[in-house]
Amino acid sequence: MNLKHTPTPWKLDAHLIGQIVSQDDTKLIARAGRVEPIADLDQCERVANAEFIVCACNSHDQLVTALRSVLAEIGDYGRPNVRRDALKVLAAAGAA
Repeated sequence: MNLKHTPTPWKLDAHLIGQIVSQDDTKLIARAGRVEPIADLDQCERVANAEFIVCACNSHDQLVTALRSVLAEIGDYGRPNVRRDALKVLAAAGAA
């Protein structure tokens, strides 16, 4: 699956708690908040969730690049457990 997402970096909306927007404030990416019928999250948890999403998404490409560098460095013969785990993580991230 190779869907096009809104380009990163993303950020927290300066005016609305728990909302994630594009860097230029033109697109709403997500809201970390109430989903029926699950009880609403408190304000602190909404902000923490939104911060975590922004951090994870904004660092995704750098982490993939770093992990690929590790794989290139260890080659096909060194540290088979590290190689296997790294390939699993890249696959889970859609970057294999």
